[in-house]
Amino acid sequence: MTTPHYARAIRCRIMYLVDPLPCGWLELDGSGLILDANDTFVEWTGLAAEELVGRPATTILDQDAQAV
Repeated sequence: MTTPHYARAIRCRIMYLVDPLPCGWLELDGSGLILDANDTFVEWTGLAAEELVGRPATTILDQDAQAV
């Protein structure tokens, strides 16, 4: 069973690896809402990370990006 502490630790490790990537990265829930974004994606959009979280990815990504 996964504890909240363990899940939080895993999430921190993932973001440690993903944040410096030169490509944009989003974590979405099952309905397409943004749960997290790496620093590169945040920089590309010009929005704060807090402004991205909870938004539908379709409001930010163009049609071509949505197909990926």
